[in-house]
Amino acid sequence: GQTIEHYVCMLARHDVMDYIKPLPDTKDYYGNLPIFYSIQNNDALMINKYFKKGKQYFHIKNFRNQNLFHVAGHFNAFEALTSIVRNNVFFEELIKRDFKGDTPLHAAAKNGAAEVLEFYLTNSTPKFTEFENDLGLTPLEAVKEKLKFLESEQKEDENNDDTKSKIYDLKRCEELLEKFDEWICEERWNYDISYREFMAKCDSDLKLFMGLK
Repeated sequence: GQTIEHYVCMLARHDVMDYIKPLPDTKDYYGNLPIFYSIQNNDALMINKYFKKGKQYFHIKNFRNQNLFHVAGHFNAFEALTSIVRNNVFFEELIKRDFKGDTPLHAAAKNGAAEVLEFYLTNSTPKFTEFENDLGLTPLEAVKEKLKFLESEQKEDENNDDTKSKIYDLKRCEELLEKFDEWICEERWNYDISYREFMAKCDSDLKLFMGLK
């Protein structure tokens, strides 16, 4: 059920793409899309060369009802994401839900995608972090639940480097979300503008959020 476009994006075969005209929204047997494979691989080169229509891809969804922002969050595909988004406004895409009720912020947070999560937060309003998925969890609560599970696993296998790495990434996301919440103040923040716009108007002493790395 996969076309040549799926394979060349999946395998990052840029040389083959020179000979075909890629259709980003062609679904394979599983409902996956060529452009989503490039995002999964964080293949900014493929996207910059062949998928140049930016905002036109925002509406595309796979069989899990995920848009490209969910996929980028799942795989921490920051370079691929920014190659598609460029200067386009994607504010409303961050509240779209997948089949589990997760928003892109949930997807990034639960998968330890700190770089993508920070990018999303700078384009969010405070209300975005209050959205709950189908389990009734906000992005921060979802991170804490996953951390609790992985930390219990780590106790049983302290030498598992993969688990340690996942815990480290999740704690970075937890820190980002908690730091974001600390700055929420209705008297100073107009909920109708994004965090990026809010910070642009703030005194430089307040711009600590971007210094978390």
